[in-house]
Order: sequence, then structure tokens, then C-alpha cells
Amino acid sequence: MHNKMEKQTLEFKTVSFVCLSPRESKAFYKKVDFEEIKKEWIKEEEEKEKKEMQDKINIIYPFYNYGEYDKLYSDNLEYYIPGSSIKGAILNKEKKEKQFRVMVDDACIKKDSVTLKRLKKFQYLIDRKEHKNKDEARKKGKYGVFLDNVGIQMLRPGESFKTELYFQDQESIEEVLNKVGENTNKKLQNMVSYIDEIVKEKIDASDSVWERLKEEKESIEILLSSNEEKQLLFLGGYKGLIASISKEIENKNMEQIKDTALFAEKIQWENNDKNLLLPYGLVEIIRK
Repeated sequence: MHNKMEKQTLEFKTVSFVCLSPRESKAFYKKVDFEEIKKEWIKEEEEKEKKEMQDKINIIYPFYNYGEYDKLYSDNLEYYIPGSSIKGAILNKEKKEKQFRVMVDDACIKKDSVTLKRLKKFQYLIDRKEHKNKDEARKKGKYGVFLDNVGIQMLRPGESFKTELYFQDQESIEEVLNKVGENTNKKLQNMVSYIDEIVKEKIDASDSVWERLKEEKESIEILLSSNEEKQLLFLGGYKGLIASISKEIENKNMEQIKDTALFAEKIQWENNDKNLLLPYGLVEIIRK
């Protein structure tokens, strides 16, 4: 399969939590597939949050894995990231398959790199006065757990993994890898612009929501300012539409994406006491 193709090892390090799950085809249900949520499954939360997760979660979407597919946790289970997911994250949409042939192996993931979490999301951030549904118009903007009965196995921040990349054109692969960081920066800059537009709307929301929006904007700006020598990409799900647009979004076009989802989760930044509120799926490409 890889005959007559060059090989390059790529190493990655997660910056934020990464969600990769075959959720369309697999879910585990409480009292059917597992009896209870065990604390050791939850590696990142405070005790109060762990207790709430144990009480409320009744559906779990697993991380991609080989092994015993009918079991949520097992000694024989091995986590992995599909090569197709990595390939999709690094390839430019402009590259046509017939012009640029590349294959990517699955990446193996250590068991303790995966933790159980619930998604966190900003909701009702647009001006609901435009909506015909009066019930929706009364909802205040908020930030917090989205779908409190659903757990998702996620790859933790600060975790490293490797894969093998096979290609025929060295010049093209270098171009792609150099371009991906530039595109990700544009996506992050779009997020900052999007948050600015939301703030201008002056929606009905508590002070804590405005603080979280400001915190996410500042967190992204910190990441961008430290990203001169790094190449980041978005990998996995729950990033929102804004993270899929690699061209700068002009203010006049911001209205078209105003209702996009805005997910964010706190992470500890680069082994210090600083916590950042960042979107899911941010991964650093480590070039050696």
C-alpha cells in the first residue's frame, strides 16, 4: 500500500481537550452497558463535578478504540486516532486528491491520556428578539455544561502522539504542513472577531457569561501571541462552524455565522498556574 512513497513521522501534542468519537455508530448506556460512572474514569474534574457526573451521566460516547467494542473499559482496549481524521485536519481543501496523494496511519493513544468529560458551551448568544418563538426570546445567554446527561471520552491537554505520513511529493507536503498553522491562526482570529461581535449585541446575560466570553477572547489572544514558532491545527469534533473557516471573515459577513456554536473548556497552560479557556480540538504539530 505504501510502495514507492516517502515516509515522515509526525508528532503532535494536544493543547486543549480533543473529542474524537464514532458517535454515529456507538454509544454506551447506563444500566445496559455499564452499571455506574467510576471516579477513576474522570481525571480532570473537582470532586463536586465528579459527583454530579456520576449522578447524571447515562450516555457515554467513547473515544475511537480497538479491541472489545462492546465494553467501555477493558484491559484489551486500545485507543487510537484514525489516520483519516489526521489527514483531513492537515490537508488544505484546495488540494485535490489527484494532484496530491497522501496517506496517514492511525495514531495510538495511551489509556491514561483519555478522560471522561461533559461538553461546555456558550448558549443563546444571539439576539433572540429576531426569533418568532417567544419562549426562546426569554432565554438568557449562558455558559456551562451542554447536555448534562451525556459524557464524552476526550484526549487530555498536554498529551503527545505520533503517526506516519506517506507521500510522493516532498515539496507539496512541506507546503501543506506550513499552511496548516497559518489557517488555524486565521480561524482563531475569526473567533476573536466573532466574540467581539457578540459583545456588541449586548444580549441579556449574567456578568459571569460576559466574564467567560472575555476570558475566552483573552485566552485565544494569548495563544496567538505565543504561536509564532508553533503550528496548530484543529482536530476532532465540537469546534463550531467558526473553526472551520480558514479565511478572514469580514464584519459584513459575520451576521451569516452569528448563530454558530461556541464551545470552550478551561485548560492549564504550559505547565504553569495560568488557566486558559479554549475551544476543543487544538493540537500542536511538532516538527523535528
